[in-house]
Amino acid sequence: MSRLLKKTFKIINSKNGSIYKIKYFSKINNEIYINNILPKKKKGWIFHLKNTCNLFLIYGKARILLVNKKTNKIKKIKLNVDKYCNNVVVPPKKWFALENLSNNSEAIFLNILSGKHSSKESLKKDINLYEKFLA
Repeated sequence: MSRLLKKTFKIINSKNGSIYKIKYFSKINNEIYINNILPKKKKGWIFHLKNTCNLFLIYGKARILLVNKKTNKIKKIKLNVDKYCNNVVVPPKKWFALENLSNNSEAIFLNILSGKHSSKESLKKDINLYEKFLA
């Protein structure tokens, strides 16, 4: 019979919402994050060198912003829990950000990372870097 294990998770707070890092032990060594974004806020930009992000919107209305390196323009993918489109896979080497479209409720994403997150594996830029394309 297996034992029950009680685990804790790390909470990373920011002005635009929180990230909950969940330790998940498996043979493939994924990491799982719950990312909440406050109303009308954006989080990003992030760029993973090796990891793929499997992003699932589990609450709210939001969009994922992807930078096209060739045109330096933003592709906007709208997600809504009430519709069937609520999952986007972001491959490595792609700049992306998350944006909450709601005026009064948070947006919550589940992110299943294909490997372990580290500061050496990912890059970050200020969310306002591509602000001119977001209007």
